[in-house]
Amino acid sequence: MLTHHQALTAFLLTNHHIVAAWYDDPVVPTKIIAIDDGIQSQRTTSLPKELRHLPLQQRAGSPIRILRTPVTRHAPKNANQACQDEPIELGTQVQPAGANWLGTAGAPVSWIDSQNARHWGILSNWHVLADEDQRIGRAIHQPDTGRAAFARLSAWSEPIETRINRVDAAVADARVDGFHTIADRILGIHDLGTKPVTATIGLIVSKSGRTTGLTQAECIGVGASANVSYGDFTATFEDQDIFWSAGEPFSAAGDSGSLIIATDCRCPTALLFAGSNEITVGNPIRHVIEAFGLVWPFNP
Repeated sequence: MLTHHQALTAFLLTNHHIVAAWYDDPVVPTKIIAIDDGIQSQRTTSLPKELRHLPLQQRAGSPIRILRTPVTRHAPKNANQACQDEPIELGTQVQPAGANWLGTAGAPVSWIDSQNARHWGILSNWHVLADEDQRIGRAIHQPDTGRAAFARLSAWSEPIETRINRVDAAVADARVDGFHTIADRILGIHDLGTKPVTATIGLIVSKSGRTTGLTQAECIGVGASANVSYGDFTATFEDQDIFWSAGEPFSAAGDSGSLIIATDCRCPTALLFAGSNEITVGNPIRHVIEAFGLVWPFNP
């Protein structure tokens, strides 16, 4: 018998026009909410037997994509796009050496490596800090090639097309030439909470990202499955968090890598990595912590 997460994922894999699906209540579900890709009118053809007792609420939507953006040359539109002197506040835009894209250095983190050594650095996405150039030590800098690297790629969790994924994340060591290069702050979010929290439906969250700056949204789905386009392949994720904003967009291209926090306590909640015109998708922070052995607070 399939678990709740597996049943939603099976639903996506047999109905390719569905880009995301979740239960209205993760404990006692009364219906399934599904977003289609909006490309053409399609009807759901099948449901796993574990889901057939629940009504399906299908909404028109658009494909879900990773939220990095091509390198651009223009004056900063907000503080998140301005180059900083060290120590650098996070939520800032970053560019890996040689990459033709920009994303967000989301949060200051500490982690323990396989040799039981402690590191301090930045948390972002695999598709922001690594992608095809998966090389330990790869230079990470602000999008100005005249500036020295302020971090170096340390570890990552890569999404794979042929498996079910939970995390698209990477960490980069910000101890460069013996000095810590980053501050323990995120632009617009000071006194980051030290206790990560699991998102719940209705939770109000915030994020500080490269393109849209400091924004708020509401969590409308947990335990979701989603198909995410990486351009040359699509990866299926399960047990993800879904966010939505009724006003200004919560995220846009370039915001990948932002840390999503619970607004009331400023506690780490999810890692933003993808979105569409309607929703934003985040890896629950518990999965990211497990992937890297993350430790809060950041205290070099």
